[in-house]
Amino acid sequence: MRRGLLALLVMTVATGAAGQGDGGCLRQSELWGGDGPAEHLVVVDGYAFFGGSTLRVADLADPAEPAVVHDLRVESRVLDLERLEDRLLAVDGSAELIVVDATVPYQAAIAGRFVPVSPAWRLEQLAVDHELAVIGGPIGSGGSPTSSGLALLDVGAPTSGPTVLWSTELDGVVERLALGDGAVVATTREGRLLLVDIRIPTAPVLAADRAVSDFLPSGEVHDLAAQGDLLAISDDRGRVVLVDVSDASDPGFLALVQDVGLGPLSLGLDGDRLHGGGSGCTPLGVCGGYVLIDISAPTRPVIVGHLDGPEIGRPSAFGGVAVAPGSRAGLRVVDLGQPAAPQLLEVIIPERVAGPVASAGTLVHVVDTTDLGEPTAPDRNTLRVLRRGPDGALGELGAYRPEGAIWALAGAGDAVAAAVYDEATEFHSVEVVDVADPRRPSRGSRLGARLSVEDATGAPHLAMKGERMALSLEGSDRVLVYEIRAGGRAVQVGDYLPTGDLVSLALVTPELIAVALRQGEHGWVELVDAAEPPAVHAVGTFFPPAPADLAVSLDGEGARLAVLVHDLDGGVVPSPSTILVDVADPSAPALVSDDLPGGEWVGLGGGYLHTVGDTVPPSGARHTAVNVAGAPDWSEAPSLGSLDIDRRRVDVDGPYLVVGNGRLESHRWGVCGSFPAVLPAEAGAD
Repeated sequence: MRRGLLALLVMTVATGAAGQGDGGCLRQSELWGGDGPAEHLVVVDGYAFFGGSTLRVADLADPAEPAVVHDLRVESRVLDLERLEDRLLAVDGSAELIVVDATVPYQAAIAGRFVPVSPAWRLEQLAVDHELAVIGGPIGSGGSPTSSGLALLDVGAPTSGPTVLWSTELDGVVERLALGDGAVVATTREGRLLLVDIRIPTAPVLAADRAVSDFLPSGEVHDLAAQGDLLAISDDRGRVVLVDVSDASDPGFLALVQDVGLGPLSLGLDGDRLHGGGSGCTPLGVCGGYVLIDISAPTRPVIVGHLDGPEIGRPSAFGGVAVAPGSRAGLRVVDLGQPAAPQLLEVIIPERVAGPVASAGTLVHVVDTTDLGEPTAPDRNTLRVLRRGPDGALGELGAYRPEGAIWALAGAGDAVAAAVYDEATEFHSVEVVDVADPRRPSRGSRLGARLSVEDATGAPHLAMKGERMALSLEGSDRVLVYEIRAGGRAVQVGDYLPTGDLVSLALVTPELIAVALRQGEHGWVELVDAAEPPAVHAVGTFFPPAPADLAVSLDGEGARLAVLVHDLDGGVVPSPSTILVDVADPSAPALVSDDLPGGEWVGLGGGYLHTVGDTVPPSGARHTAVNVAGAPDWSEAPSLGSLDIDRRRVDVDGPYLVVGNGRLESHRWGVCGSFPAVLPAEAGAD
């Protein structure tokens, strides 16, 4: 059976993420943010794995100050997460069971994704006990399933994958699962309590089919937890019932705890203790909290400790504390040093939601749009300064808080420019931040300015390269040119009034600006010499070849300019395309290629052309990388593959950076397999 199951391995951590072409690969290597609400948590060897669509790993050596040491991306939101010694098992609503190798927690990686039973199953529930696991979920792809699958797996072999011991299809929809020493327990949406006798794991028997209301007056189930022969069930009103399941055919009521007063409870069993995490509000206005129940005498449970607020998920006991997922707070830690008086430790690890991004050499600047420190000002955000290593790893160095919300970024050298809007004062500005010391970013200049924006791509008219910054203000087509001096001080040194309506702009070099213009249904690109300001002037003009009408996105590097063009009439060009222009002589720009991949956005960096555009199906966008360093046309430009992402606005500089689903990703390219370093080590980096 195990040999057959190995054929069902459908993905490892490297496959599925990389497209191939001419021996090249493109894949996501590192990420930052995109954590999502923390809905699940397990503890492995003193490290807490918590999260939703991204699993973060926190070192609990000091529970009062847990430190996030690793991020692990999963394809979609985790619906259930369990520990199996030094491995994790997870389900995400697909047909696949995810296996995570957590032997070294701070280097945890996805070891495999298995389809244990049928692709028609959507796995949503999971429970683990010793070397057995039970999985469940609705069958079929419809929006209103009427049946569920239930399967028992042998997960004891870490290298060969899970083995299916038994499976069945049930009428009704399974919503919760638990696994004890001799029984699988399932509750359904229809209010049924099912017990499967698994004392002979290869021949399980459906032993009991009872109504939940036979044990819990409300008939509702919020959570299940099993340990040995003991089952705990909680409802949405905060009550807990204890049930003896030593005989799966005849479950026996033991006790009811009904005065917890914390709303819906998530349950964690730990020997003779039952931990409860409140995840809702009671009619009396108590929202969340923690409860510790002594179950050493299961027929006479006693509430030992109680804590009102905040809302937390299922607690896990670890070294004198209870650790639980805390939704937007990431995780919560309750000190159980005095069980009768549990204390919430002031632990805040907020989810990180990546917004605009800009990079410059080994520094990466990203806007963290989450700030739990000021919950009354949810639109405020923080500029995070990260260091990117040769392997693409991202480590946080410092942070900067503007007076308002950052909605656009550009970066170069020791400075980053942020477009900021303060909703309270309705004031727009461009703040130039000095990052010469990335651990202590500070504002150099603040320009009262409302940037204009390109309509088709939503890209702001803000660009930086070297010591130069170019921008355009709303209501004006004039391009303003600044010199960025020591300390982030911005000094205007010139301006340029183009001959048409401004569409987009880019700095090819610090001395050469490319400006995309339009007049009616016709567009062109002007090349502007800014080498000797204030004498900023046009030196050349480029007209896109027919049938292209309009340049909507630009980027340049050295003597090359990439121009994403649209056909305004539609239908002639099946999709937007990209042209490559040689601007070594700006007075005589020359077409290199007019048949490169198009999309919604284009970038040029390190000799690679990057485009981002729609993918149908699936919904979202796709990043495509093409080596254009020496290729005269598309047919000779080797593709490095493509990678699905969730957002169209990205950044090119060294390893390719993209924001997808609130997550900053570092995409790397090269020969399939191990990627060589593409960034030089920074002198003196620590």
